[in-house]
Amino acid sequence: LAVTEQTSKRNEFLTKRKKNNDDILKKYGLYNITNKIETLEPSNSSIHFHGKIFVLSENVYSSAGSAVSVASANNRDNLVSVGRYTGQFLGIGLPPLNFELPYSKLKYRVAPSIEITDVKKLKDLMQDKLEILVPFDIGYFKAKFESSLLPTNKDFLLKFDPFIKTVLNQ
Repeated sequence: LAVTEQTSKRNEFLTKRKKNNDDILKKYGLYNITNKIETLEPSNSSIHFHGKIFVLSENVYSSAGSAVSVASANNRDNLVSVGRYTGQFLGIGLPPLNFELPYSKLKYRVAPSIEITDVKKLKDLMQDKLEILVPFDIGYFKAKFESSLLPTNKDFLLKFDPFIKTVLNQ
């Protein structure tokens, strides 16, 4: 981005911010840019599936972070988050802004968003609550290297994959 474009995006960001009444955000000098509630409703083409839908998550930061946040939001619904903690900020956010330093041309990204839904304690900012934790299983890694089956093979998944085994035991 050109320097003027950087300045424009920064100014737009700063003018949209507003002080937040949330104690956690105030304590750390964070701002709330947008605060809108979105409701997921079944579409007209819904098959009205009433079984559980398991959202699998393992140390990958991507749009799946939103899926984990949604699945973990309500323990009484049919969406169940299953996995391991990522150590990353998850949740529903904004895409990162891309910048470039004017002289070195070094490119960098800043994601100006943190999910604050239901944040009561600082660790809640991670939005990585999982309903079912999957422990590491040395047997899986051993089988992965010793088996003639690919780790994506159905038989391998059913017999060795700790995520699939955890879901099937529910």
